[in-house]
Amino acid sequence: MSLENQKRQMSCPLWLLLLLLIGAVLLYLLYNHASTKKAQYIQQDIENRTTSGLSGNDIFNAVTAKADGRDITLSGSAASEEDKTQAGLIASDVFGVRQVSNLITIQQVPETVTDSKEEDIVENKSFSSSAKVEPLPNEFLPLPDESDETEETSTEDKKIAAAVEQLKQLDFSSITFEKNSSDLTNQAIETLDIAVATLQDNPEVRVRIEGHTDSSGSPEVNLTISKQRATSVLNYLVGSGIDNTRMEAEGFGDQHPIAPNDTAEGRIKNRRIEIKVINGE
Repeated sequence: MSLENQKRQMSCPLWLLLLLLIGAVLLYLLYNHASTKKAQYIQQDIENRTTSGLSGNDIFNAVTAKADGRDITLSGSAASEEDKTQAGLIASDVFGVRQVSNLITIQQVPETVTDSKEEDIVENKSFSSSAKVEPLPNEFLPLPDESDETEETSTEDKKIAAAVEQLKQLDFSSITFEKNSSDLTNQAIETLDIAVATLQDNPEVRVRIEGHTDSSGSPEVNLTISKQRATSVLNYLVGSGIDNTRMEAEGFGDQHPIAPNDTAEGRIKNRRIEIKVINGE
């Protein structure tokens, strides 16, 4: 074999390697660009929805919201501590918000100037009474104020209801697994990260992770797979910082379909994970 032919045979793999390397670089750049765009969109969307929630009330006209990732910083001024607290609650209830930094300042109300003569009159007045004041009988005493306890319960119920709505907005169909396994896909992890943020913002919420399958295969195998996949989701949430005592995982196999199993589209819908709030059950 001539030296020229040997060089030709060696040059072909080098060109192929170069093309593969260029393709890999282009794929990385496209993925990085898409990830950056998605992060920017999520940040702007959270900021817009927080601003919209605050603008619905005139008392927050002087409050502004700025997003950094999924974190919100509130600034500006409010008339009272109650208004400041209310603004923080509105921001924390926005779907997708992970943490709220409430930097709102309280407006100083100028003191009312009173007539000095009137003050002198009030100060110089003296009251005396020789009558003996008897204590009121127990039946006339005011009842204990239960408004604080009722208000606390109402606030907790509202937070739980808000968490329920946030979890309902998740696209559970995106919680998928690698073929014939209980390993989560990257798409599933993105959705579960949103669930993690919701559960971190609402530590009083308890959930049940339910695994479901279609009717393909035996009921015994379907039940086992559904339990394994529900447990896989629970383990991911625990690994992301959610307390294990707040969650439970259960598999139902093909017992609760939400679509007919006689079509491919229906079977896809039935192969699902659901995360449900169980407070009060």
